[in-house]
Amino acid sequence: MNSLERIKDVERVYERLSDEESRSLFVARLDYLFDRNKDALNSKLWGLSQDKEYTNREIQNYYSTHNRNKNIYFGAEKLGKRNREMLKKLDISIEYYCDNDKSKVGKEYDGLNVLSIDDVCQNYRDYTVIIASKRHRMEMYDQLITEFFPIGNILYLRHGEPELYCEKQYFDFPEIKVKSNNSFVDAGGFDGASTKDFIKWCDGNYDNIFCFEPNKNNYNNIIKSLSDCKNINMINAGTWSDSTKLRFSEKGPASKITDDLNAVEEIDVVSIDQIVKDNKVSFIKMDVEGAEMESLIGAKNTILRDKPDLAICIYHKIFDFIDIPAYILDIVPEYKLAIRHYANNATESVLYAYL
Repeated sequence: MNSLERIKDVERVYERLSDEESRSLFVARLDYLFDRNKDALNSKLWGLSQDKEYTNREIQNYYSTHNRNKNIYFGAEKLGKRNREMLKKLDISIEYYCDNDKSKVGKEYDGLNVLSIDDVCQNYRDYTVIIASKRHRMEMYDQLITEFFPIGNILYLRHGEPELYCEKQYFDFPEIKVKSNNSFVDAGGFDGASTKDFIKWCDGNYDNIFCFEPNKNNYNNIIKSLSDCKNINMINAGTWSDSTKLRFSEKGPASKITDDLNAVEEIDVVSIDQIVKDNKVSFIKMDVEGAEMESLIGAKNTILRDKPDLAICIYHKIFDFIDIPAYILDIVPEYKLAIRHYANNATESVLYAYL
């Protein structure tokens, strides 16, 4: 696509967004195309989305056996201050900071005393030390272990920050309502949570569910998880524009189709049209780690025929927030569009298309 065509799509999509929140989220991503300021993007998206209920399962599991009020944050710096605010959303309070910078030790940062690492390891062994640094978290962890701080009292945030997510993603947009005849396509089933959420959302009143998951371990886990549910068609394949085999990078929830020649694993991919065939579809959800556009192409006939409600992730590729809604409008011009965001970082932006 050339630049002029994309500029026209920007104007077309913006005009079709149904409310101010959608337009503000769209503009935030548009700004990022020019300034490439990830922190600014995160702040804008989060600022527009704080009215939802957020959680982090890993952190919540940790604090099911630890005191939420006895915590020390490793790193008296800007990131620590921001993450302290994020942790407050989970009712987790920070009592002290600790830092390797001797010029900070014994002073206050963000209204809290800053402790030395030696002091923490000797006198605060019953506290949780929270490690959240994008660059130095491995070194921080090793330092605590070397000083014999209890491993069970270290909360290691893998991505350098407490990632918060709204678990009502895909099913909280009020303009999309339960139908009299419901059927669901879950493209990117992962752990089956979205399919379970759909069943709960429609109170178990549905005709068919088609759940696509290419990762073999995830696929087997979903089968067990959904074993008590009726009329579920499990497909051990990814969604694409046609049927073929593609290279696959297996990274848990971030597993994805890739063109990396070093990726040795291959998966089957299929089109949604090919699998759904004549079955009517009322709702399509897609979270397929960058394969959304190809998957929509492979669902074109189903979308034209049934005009289902759509909930499509638009954050995996930098132009997805423009190209995906533009393509949807090409298929069904009468679709209304909205965007909602479901995380405290730049992930989990969802485009809704509905009539």
